[in-house]
Amino acid sequence: MKRKAFLKNVASNWVHLVWGVFLGLVMTPLFIKFLGKGNYGIWLLIHSLVGYYGLLDLGVRSAVVRYVSRDLALKDIRMANETLNTAFALYTGTGIAALVISALLALILPNVEGFAAAKHPDTPMLIILVGASLAVSFPGRLLEGVLSAAERFDLSNILGITFATIRNLFFLIALLSGGGLVAMAWVLLVVTGVEKICVAGVVLRKVPGIRISFRMARRHRIREIFNYGIHTFLAQAGDRLRLYTDSIVIASFMPPQAITIFNIGNRPLQYLSRLVLGVTRVLTPAFSRTDTIGGKAKLQRLLILGTRGTTLLSAWTCLLLAISGNRLFRLWVGEGFEESGFVLLLLLPAYLFSSSQTPIASILYGTSRHKFLSRLTLVEGVVNLGLSLWWVQTWGLYGVALGTAVPMLIVRFFILPVYACRLIDLPFAHYLRRGLGVGILPLTGAGIFSLFLMKWIPGGDLLSVLALDGIVSFVFISLTFITLLATGDEMLPDRMKPRFLDRWLPRGTRSSGKDASPPRILFIAYRFPPQGGGGVQRSAKTVKYWMRQGIPIALLSAASKGVSLEDSSLLEEIPKDLMREEAPDPSLWPHIRRLRQQWKPARKIPFINRILVGIQWLSHFLSFPDSYAGWGLTGFWRGWSLCRRFRPDLILVTGPPWTPLIVGWLLSTISGRPLVIDYRDPWTKTYLPRTPKGLSRWMNPTLERKLLSHASGVVAAHRAVLRQLDPILPKSIPRLWVPNGYDCDDFPAITASNGDSSQFTLTYTGGFFSWRNPRTLFTVLEDLLKEGKIDPARFRLCLAGSVEPALSHLSPGGYLAGRIDAKGYLPHRVSVGLLRKSTVNLVLEGELGGVNHHTPGKFYEVLAAERPVLLLCPPGTTTHLAGRSDGCHIAHPDDAVAIRNCLLNLYNDWIRGDLLRGPRREDFRFYDREHQARRWIRFLGTILP
Repeated sequence: MKRKAFLKNVASNWVHLVWGVFLGLVMTPLFIKFLGKGNYGIWLLIHSLVGYYGLLDLGVRSAVVRYVSRDLALKDIRMANETLNTAFALYTGTGIAALVISALLALILPNVEGFAAAKHPDTPMLIILVGASLAVSFPGRLLEGVLSAAERFDLSNILGITFATIRNLFFLIALLSGGGLVAMAWVLLVVTGVEKICVAGVVLRKVPGIRISFRMARRHRIREIFNYGIHTFLAQAGDRLRLYTDSIVIASFMPPQAITIFNIGNRPLQYLSRLVLGVTRVLTPAFSRTDTIGGKAKLQRLLILGTRGTTLLSAWTCLLLAISGNRLFRLWVGEGFEESGFVLLLLLPAYLFSSSQTPIASILYGTSRHKFLSRLTLVEGVVNLGLSLWWVQTWGLYGVALGTAVPMLIVRFFILPVYACRLIDLPFAHYLRRGLGVGILPLTGAGIFSLFLMKWIPGGDLLSVLALDGIVSFVFISLTFITLLATGDEMLPDRMKPRFLDRWLPRGTRSSGKDASPPRILFIAYRFPPQGGGGVQRSAKTVKYWMRQGIPIALLSAASKGVSLEDSSLLEEIPKDLMREEAPDPSLWPHIRRLRQQWKPARKIPFINRILVGIQWLSHFLSFPDSYAGWGLTGFWRGWSLCRRFRPDLILVTGPPWTPLIVGWLLSTISGRPLVIDYRDPWTKTYLPRTPKGLSRWMNPTLERKLLSHASGVVAAHRAVLRQLDPILPKSIPRLWVPNGYDCDDFPAITASNGDSSQFTLTYTGGFFSWRNPRTLFTVLEDLLKEGKIDPARFRLCLAGSVEPALSHLSPGGYLAGRIDAKGYLPHRVSVGLLRKSTVNLVLEGELGGVNHHTPGKFYEVLAAERPVLLLCPPGTTTHLAGRSDGCHIAHPDDAVAIRNCLLNLYNDWIRGDLLRGPRREDFRFYDREHQARRWIRFLGTILP
């Protein structure tokens, strides 16, 4: 089936469903009003009872769809007519059997003690008329199966919509005229008969070659039909037990009003099942065709694609029902149905996982492997009935709901998908990740957002419900769009993108050759001045020197208002004409972190702090790809707006955090511009002792591979990062090492000296982490001060940055504690001033697998300050760089003897008045930020056409 026909059929199924939902929403309150809860409960009970006549189908209709579609595809009209008319003869007998059973039930059931409708005077006539309408529908349903086999779902749905409207219109006329249940049953019978006659006319007119004649029935075709249909019959029997026993169980133990309450809570989930069925009905013949000509690989692809679609559809619908179910019930049927809301919530998880995986049933039916499905469904139905009968006596309606939900969840989520995946050699973990994983981000993100939104829109009126559902739907659809782009989903065809781009994002007119205009770069950096913190200098200095060289830059960053770290001194270096867009970050984690730092009760009351820590940990655990995931949505929309105004030639994104990489990827995918990724630190392929938790640990490796496969170039601040990426980075993608460095503007020439001759100052700027542990250094300093080797009155340890946790290891009454000047985070300009005035500058880099791969960014500024350096670092990249200069004194961070010797040598030379020489800046010109900016530009020029 072509894409256009597939979408047409799915759309018509959904229109039919939506119209049916609309009619149900309108007519149900009217039925309750005219008939009352009791009579309407009896109407539902009779329909549930007569619904078991569907077992007489024996799977014949599904066999007709299977074999007639095959015969039509082979253009074998004779075989198609034989199959159809053989089944038509069988269905005629089935209709007669339904009439006989109805007559018998009409005689028996009114005399059965305990039957809820036994005392109602109209019960016998209702059973006969409703049973007769179902008997008439049997041959008509078979002809509707022919339309499905011919892939004309649109015609079948047009007829269904038309006669559903006529039927409900006559129901209303009968009720307004004073009629009751019997009048409605007569309407049902007459309209059903006319409908099936019209279906026959459409089939004969629209499906070429099809004829209806008992003379074309063949006895030998009965075996073929029943061999396929018997397993469908068993599955239908199980479905009847699963879906139609609840009303009977309730009627056996509770009054008829309870049936209505349960039905109201269950009705939206039935609509959900029908909504998803609108997709999977169309998938069944597609699976059949693919199994014949495509092989297992294409079956796997189609199953994952179908599951992704049904997962998103189910997740969206279930989310709306979860947040608005009770409000909708009050608006729909009025007060008195609070229990219906609890029934809905109990059933919701099971229906979410069940409806998400309905393509599993489609692939089993389409490939004639539904034998296991039929038996499992029958077992599920029996267990459902048993649990419902058991738990209804203890928990009433809620017990019936749990009796339905528990076996459904176990069978539809755990057993059936594993079986289907084994049949087509699809790893179950891959199925979960690629099929169901697509719904995690939209469902989680929109769900958390809705919890906060419900506090702002608490009303129960229709306008409030529509506003709430509309806003949550917008967030869900936006996150879905981001997820589909991020996973390269086939539901977004590539051929649609150029048309979208030509309209909204016209390309610039960049020339080539000697007169080529400079590239226009969209630079995405989460942190940028006036924000402070990690990575800010790399972004700020790069933009500064690019713009000096005439490179047009547009910057996308997180909003700087209310950030915990500020550094306005770096902002003064940025040209005023920089085009910049700031996107607010709605992520929970940074807000809780800032609250813990700035809110006095959080700092002073341990209980409040523990609650905030728990919320912060939970948000981090559930966030993907990191704790700043909320910025992805706002960053994308602001970035898209910036793209339309700026029209970049290239998109460059730097991380961590890693959420901006997704934003850059999406903008690159939509705009068609090349994407260059800048790694300041390693991500999932890491040598750092950082272990991600929660969703990030599971999904980030796949995401990183996807990002790298899309990138046009990769840049890293450390050579080790590029080495780590080698196994997953395609060889065709160019890469460049651009280290961090120093800015000559920050370090004008100074005369060599020992600084303050009265005070030996050891200065450290940066942060202490698990792998940058100063405990050994502190122990050595404590001993030297205690022994008098260093005069406490003339020594000062100056610490600037995130150093507070490490200070907790010091003894409050020790010699060192009184000689520490902890300044916290300082603006860049002040930090540079400390380095230049210090006697000796300290650099600490810890043990990372026995060797050093990682040169801290501050080390380059320490070199540029031209003051003596005490480098505590294992052998590796940083010690190799420091070895170029005599001004660096190197020791292992855990070697107390070496640290002691270095400190004593430096201190004694200072005491004697010897000039303490530091590194010479000329030896490290390669690390000048301006030079690195020029290397950047040359590299990007090789990527652009």
